[in-house]
This record gives sequence, C-alpha cells and structure tokens, in this order.
Amino acid sequence: MVTARAAGGILFLMAVHLPAQGVTPVIYLSAAESVKVKQSSEALKNAEVRNRSAIAAWQNFDRTFRAAHPEIGNLIFSSDFRYAVARTPGAYGLGQATAIELSAEERRKGQAAYREMQESQRAFDEAQNSWADTWHQLVFDHVPFTSGPGVGWTDITLPGGAAAKIPSPWINGVALTPDYRIAVPQ
Repeated sequence: MVTARAAGGILFLMAVHLPAQGVTPVIYLSAAESVKVKQSSEALKNAEVRNRSAIAAWQNFDRTFRAAHPEIGNLIFSSDFRYAVARTPGAYGLGQATAIELSAEERRKGQAAYREMQESQRAFDEAQNSWADTWHQLVFDHVPFTSGPGVGWTDITLPGGAAAKIPSPWINGVALTPDYRIAVPQ
C-alpha cells in the first residue's frame, strides 16, 4: 500500500508494508452434512451442559454434607452411601478410620447425585467420541491428504474401521459457521 504525506509543502510517497492477510482452508458442507454436523455438535453441547450440572450437583451434596459434619476431616463416601469415612494412615499398613452413618435422605441424595454424575460423564464421553467421528469423517471426505516436508497429520480410525490420516491444520477440530454450512480448521 502506498500512502502520501505532506511535510513543508513537499509530498512524500511512502510504501507501507502490511502483514500478509491470512487464508485458511475451508470445507463447504452439503445440506445432509450440515444436518449431521449440527445434530452431532448440539448433542455434544447438551451432553456437556448435563455433565457440568451433574458435577455441580455432586459437589453441592459433598459440600453440604461436609459443612454439616465439620468434625470429620477429609472424608469419602462408602460405595453404598451408608457411611462417610475419614481415613488416617498409620504404621505397618494399619490406619484408623472415623465413620458417620448417612441418614436415609442423605443416602438417597448422595446416590442420586453420584449416579447422575457417572451417567452424564458416560454420555458426555460418548458425545465427544461421536463428534470426533463426525468431524474426522468430514475432513476425510473433503480434504485430500498430501504428505511432504512440514506436513503434519494424525492417524485415526473412522467409525467403519478404515484407517485415515487427518492433516494439519485440521488435527485440532473444526470451527463452524452458525448455519453449519462452512467449516474451517479450529
């Protein structure tokens, strides 16, 4: 770009070097791909919201129980939620434990919060895997793999079992437009 500047009645022309404008590869999704990508990404977002909510509910239960029983130190719950136990390590593999029995209501709340946290984590993991399969397939279908100096890639297995290579810069995922019609590398 050339700019003009006047100084003392004399016009100076100066070349100004702008940084190169970045370009990025792009994938244009078909209508069917847009639907699939939208469903998969929304399922991932919903699973993440559910998982965060379940973790918060579990943490709230744990915090409330600890506040009600400050006399017991670093506690954990028994797997059947009958007791909260604090362990103190000892010599020769023999330690001490302090236990507080949970009420029926505490047991019910603890079990429900813990079960929801486990189930939501499982659903979130599944949604993450499904999303990864979706964007891997999208990249595989649209981006030809070329090798060469400075070209990185990640080896993956597609849902059908086929081995594939995801080239950089697509390795870290995709960013999508709000209408799910265009994808660019994350």
